[in-house]
Amino acid sequence: MAVDFLPICDLLFNIASVMTYFCDIAFNVIAIYLLERQEGFQIWFVLLALALATSIIVCQLFSLKWYMDQEWNEHRALTWTVIVGLHLGMSAMFWRYSRLLFLPIEMDVVKREMRNLSLLRMMHAFIHSIFTIFILGYLTALDQMSAIQMEVVYCAMATSLINICWALASFNKNIKKSNLHKLILTWIGVILQFLWRAGTVTSRMFALVVYTTVHGAWVGLFLILHWLCMFVWLVLQQRNLHNQTWTKTDWLKCSILAYVYEVDFVHLDDDSAKVKIVMYYLIILVENALLYVIWSINVRTRLIYSAGEIRTALLVTTLPYLGGLLVMILYYNVFHVSLNRDKGEREGDRNGVRPFKDGGNATVFNCSLYSTGAAMTKKKKIPRLIPPPPIPQVTGSGTGAPPTPVGPMPKPFWKMPLPNQSNHLFHPSSNPEHQLHHSGTVPDSLSYDNFSPSPNERSFNYDSSGDQADTESGREHDMLYNYSKRSARRKARCTRETPM
Repeated sequence: MAVDFLPICDLLFNIASVMTYFCDIAFNVIAIYLLERQEGFQIWFVLLALALATSIIVCQLFSLKWYMDQEWNEHRALTWTVIVGLHLGMSAMFWRYSRLLFLPIEMDVVKREMRNLSLLRMMHAFIHSIFTIFILGYLTALDQMSAIQMEVVYCAMATSLINICWALASFNKNIKKSNLHKLILTWIGVILQFLWRAGTVTSRMFALVVYTTVHGAWVGLFLILHWLCMFVWLVLQQRNLHNQTWTKTDWLKCSILAYVYEVDFVHLDDDSAKVKIVMYYLIILVENALLYVIWSINVRTRLIYSAGEIRTALLVTTLPYLGGLLVMILYYNVFHVSLNRDKGEREGDRNGVRPFKDGGNATVFNCSLYSTGAAMTKKKKIPRLIPPPPIPQVTGSGTGAPPTPVGPMPKPFWKMPLPNQSNHLFHPSSNPEHQLHHSGTVPDSLSYDNFSPSPNERSFNYDSSGDQADTESGREHDMLYNYSKRSARRKARCTRETPM
């Protein structure tokens, strides 16, 4: 089993994940402490502290359960005792990130670990960070804190927003165990998804906060109605997609997804998500506009806020949302994983390079622009088998005709000597050219009509698909042909000039 450290892109991705997670925890703890010190904010202190404690405990329980299901039998008693102690000490996230950052790990476990961390981050984001942004945003709108407290609250809101957007950007529909081998992320894809989520989540949370500043608890009714609509929509989708008996797990899945749809869209099915995305974001756009209009036409709003602040609220509600949708369109049309995998395969075919199959992906975060796996491998060229020409053995017919070759060739054609290396070209007694030079007559053997190359003088055009023939042999054949023609003309001229 190959054991190695993670590649640099996976390490950078995990470092960014660690920073966003622990910065969110740190600033939220500070904000909760300041709320506890502020008079009149004790109820908000209790709510935020409860949300933070709940998210941490839930993450520990799920992490421990996954460890017991997946790795319990692989470790010794001392090892799992330490790991259980870390979970009891609320350090599950620290333990899991430390394994990826500092310890060598088997590559077949990397994607499973990334899948577990992605789910844990989603739990933390939607149990704690959502409530943090909503409650701190509402307290900021009331403007009842000092300047220093406001700065800390702004930092806590920013880190919570980053945590939510990062969790959504690194979340992938291939976290299912059956599709875990397809879990691949690209750097450009994560950045664009982060910007897309930042725009839509900011607009959504701001619309909810400004509505709450005037109408208070009525926002709860609005959220319940939205959850019911999303739940029914998800149930109908699942029933059309899977015509089977539903279990409690299916109902629970739809309930959790409907809660996530309160803020942003997540796609977990294997079918196309284009129609679902268009419908969802149209619904959110209408809801955000409705929340803003109800807030802006309220009498209390016009008494508390100026016209400039109301216009600013309109810009904050619309511009981030539209910007996020533009980034989403750019991502799905240019930088989506499936599109760039096809592009990589086409370029690989053109350049003689083929990507590994999905099962060969050893990394999760890919540095390349398109996701084609952890590496590219050179496609082996299929050797062209060039059969040698059939140079058969020579048998004489006994009638003076040139010998007829039959049977297999005696030896490979590339080992046969060229015509200029034959003995009859080097021995004067057997060389017809020598006889011509001394006698002045053309031997019959040089007559072109009687010329027939010997087996050693044959030219071999052994590949009709474009391979080069034996040029040396062809050159000797042309030389003898031209020499025979010149000798015949000289003989004819001498015959005409001889007196009768």
